[in-house]
Amino acid sequence: MRRTAALLLLTVASLASPGVAHALGVRLSIRGAGTVHETTVFNQIAARCGAPVLQSPATTPTNIFGAQCVAGSATGGYPSGSIVEYVATPAPGYRFNRWQPADGQGTAVTCGLSSPPATSTTYPGSSICRFVISDNLQTQVAFVDDTDPVMAALSGPAGGVNGPAGFTFSAVADPTLKAYECRVPGFREAWAACASGVEESPPDGTWAFEVRAVDFSNNRSDPSSWVWTVDTQEPETTILTGPPSATAETSAAVEFESSETLGGFRCQLDSGDPAPCSSPHSATGLAVGAHTLKVWASDAVGNEDATPAEVGWTVNAPAEPEPDPPPEPDPPAEPAPPSGTPPGAAPPGPAPSPPAATPGSPPARRSGPTRSLARVRAITLGAGTLKLSKGAISLSVSCPSGQACSGSVAVAATKPRLALGKAAYRLAAGKRATLRVKLSAKGLRLLQRLGKLRVKITTTTRDAAGRQAKAAWTRTLRL
Repeated sequence: MRRTAALLLLTVASLASPGVAHALGVRLSIRGAGTVHETTVFNQIAARCGAPVLQSPATTPTNIFGAQCVAGSATGGYPSGSIVEYVATPAPGYRFNRWQPADGQGTAVTCGLSSPPATSTTYPGSSICRFVISDNLQTQVAFVDDTDPVMAALSGPAGGVNGPAGFTFSAVADPTLKAYECRVPGFREAWAACASGVEESPPDGTWAFEVRAVDFSNNRSDPSSWVWTVDTQEPETTILTGPPSATAETSAAVEFESSETLGGFRCQLDSGDPAPCSSPHSATGLAVGAHTLKVWASDAVGNEDATPAEVGWTVNAPAEPEPDPPPEPDPPAEPAPPSGTPPGAAPPGPAPSPPAATPGSPPARRSGPTRSLARVRAITLGAGTLKLSKGAISLSVSCPSGQACSGSVAVAATKPRLALGKAAYRLAAGKRATLRVKLSAKGLRLLQRLGKLRVKITTTTRDAAGRQAKAAWTRTLRL
């Protein structure tokens, strides 16, 4: 703690003139902040110093000259040999230090009649200096403020910001408080004058704001510190999954993520207004036509991706159902038994029925060019569970006799909704083949984590005439 002093000078000077041989005066001065007044009947301080007391301003720093005057005069000063008493009173925040000789001419006062009595001209024993007047006297009183101010409060951003940060602060009540000094180490090293409400704008990173209080005597408090983070970087938005580029579904789900863990998202479907959303985001009731979903990620301090991620797809009109084929004509009536059939002989019976289909064999198909492709199963599934083999699902695909066909098979998890894989095929009429649908890396990780998935298998089949049919099945997929 730095010691600061404020000094009062009392200079007793001979002010005698040839006409008043015994009129004497005292030259007084003050260092620091405080007052001196006189208690004896002569009261030359009130008479000669312009006020009842000699006063140094309350803002006068320790050890800085604050006031002076001469008590007494050549025509009406103190009588020689009289006893004089001065009382020193420090300003708030200061304390009395001592009586001491002043710079300049004159004999320094010794407070020999004080209690305890002074033995030298430097006297810290009492703020009351009592002495006997003699010729050409001077003295000074010193007041000091050697108490550091104390910071009371400091507040700043709660967490991070993406721009300037403001800070408010205060100190414990102190009549000697003059100002505050602030700095941000690593950004603005030097202490500089500041006021509560100051803003700082360092670059991205973690910083510490420091502030301290200063009084008139340049005593300084211990610094108070506030740590905060500056982040002006935009997050990146990534689309993880979405609907196929063309679909007959009137609903869609889109999954997305941000490069930062904290924050949120805004979504915009087609020309609608952006609104808060979360992943996965579902859109329902979609009209036939093209659609686009844009997604903006934002972070915890309000930075938002300036270039949204987006996904587009088309909802196709459902295929027109093909008419059922016309019924086949009834077979002709059986002829009457030929004449000459022996009595009791059984008439010729109807033609034998074809053998029944064995379990698992495809149903008998009607011939004719009008058979609807939509009635043909383009995929053969197991009883209810699919097995994963070498990262893929094996499915049996066939085309009806008399018609070549082509198409695709898509596999998607139903919960969570995630496209797992897709494969295309092209077959000649009446041919069958095994199609392997390879799972995506994300789908494989999901299956490995859960052990099984409920999946939807969708086939899209087209014949040589361009007619299209769709079919879907739900199965359980296991490792």
